[in-house]
Amino acid sequence: FTLTKTLRLRGSAGHGFRQPTYVDLYYSDPATIGNPALKPESSWSFEGGLDWEPAWTKASGRLKFTAVGFRLNQTNVIDYAKLLPLTAGEKWQAVNVPILDISGAETSLRIRVAATQQLQFSYTAAHSGNVSANVLSEYAFNYAAQNAIFAYTGAFGQLTARTQVNVVQKTTQTAYPLWDISLARNAGRVRPYLRLLNLANTGYTEIPLVPMQGRTIMGGMELSWSRR
Repeated sequence: FTLTKTLRLRGSAGHGFRQPTYVDLYYSDPATIGNPALKPESSWSFEGGLDWEPAWTKASGRLKFTAVGFRLNQTNVIDYAKLLPLTAGEKWQAVNVPILDISGAETSLRIRVAATQQLQFSYTAAHSGNVSANVLSEYAFNYAAQNAIFAYTGAFGQLTARTQVNVVQKTTQTAYPLWDISLARNAGRVRPYLRLLNLANTGYTEIPLVPMQGRTIMGGMELSWSRR
């Protein structure tokens, strides 16, 4: 809903469900155990917020600010869990989390500093009152409680450069920084690229007890057959 020439309100609601997969139901290996009694999970999501663009920048898209509040109500969430305290050889067990409600807010600011360059700042916070103290969760309770991102993107002739610093604080960990840089050719049939990931060599986990890679260098090329 356009409230004024510079302010727009928006909202949405959605409903979804997910059936347990064959892996969730029956698959077992040295680390996990399936559960044939799993129920389908379902959810309701709600979101409301505003977009603001000052009148003096609207034509050029030079500045845009967004603020959003959200709520996620989930039932029978499919997760993998271990009971605490951990014992040697204990496996991840597929389970249903009866109720998981998450509330939060997100803000972002985009600044176009030149025709082909822009800065972006964003911050997201989320909270659930359903966290269980005696269970180690692989997914459901292992979410990002706080997430802050600073990013710069610029195009210089046929080269596009991007750098991003992401500070994440998951419910199961203290805050940790991730710094990435990417360079890529943006024209021509052969487009090489270079990606430098986790330059700070931060030790962290996405899934509990599974360390992620440290400082990483990736390179490759994209081939385009388009006649344009």
